[in-house]
Amino acid sequence: YKDTAFALRDLGFFDAAKGFKKLGFIHRDCEKEAISAFRGWIRQAGVPDALVVPYNLGCPAVFASEADIAQAINTFQRQGVTHVIPGNAQGDIARITAQAEQQQFRPKWGVPDEALLSIATGSRAPQPDNFANAIAITLARDGEQDTPGLSPTAGTQKCDAYRKAAGLPPVYGVPANAGHACSQLWMLRAAL
Repeated sequence: YKDTAFALRDLGFFDAAKGFKKLGFIHRDCEKEAISAFRGWIRQAGVPDALVVPYNLGCPAVFASEADIAQAINTFQRQGVTHVIPGNAQGDIARITAQAEQQQFRPKWGVPDEALLSIATGSRAPQPDNFANAIAITLARDGEQDTPGLSPTAGTQKCDAYRKAAGLPPVYGVPANAGHACSQLWMLRAAL
């Protein structure tokens, strides 16, 4: 969350000159401390509370209700939100973006990875027209294979060599997170 707030700031996500007016912050409050910290980092990144429209989806057992999601989008539209950041809402992102598209609300999305990149191309993927040009901040190389202009990094190539020797397909040919095993192994080796 901290990296997301400051990386989005550094990328100009919160710049009025680039169209920013208000930030919609849609979140689940299942992890209150993490969400509170995220809000604090957004403030530190230069977005005062007066420019944030929060919407709390509560802590549903599985998915947020359609009524809550529709109300969140309606609230964002009424209050002039131009940019949206979700917090702990990865399970709901497909329905959030579908509802936004249905209401013809197309904000600029800035997202922490939170497994969003893992589901970006699956059955729970965000609505593509609504989520187009979203900026995702990830701690790993998640999304590298789907980012225009990027090719496998030296680390990805090294991991692919290990995978090939083990009879496994390359990282880009399997679901998300396949390269994490290599990263974790290298981190353990460095720690030892």
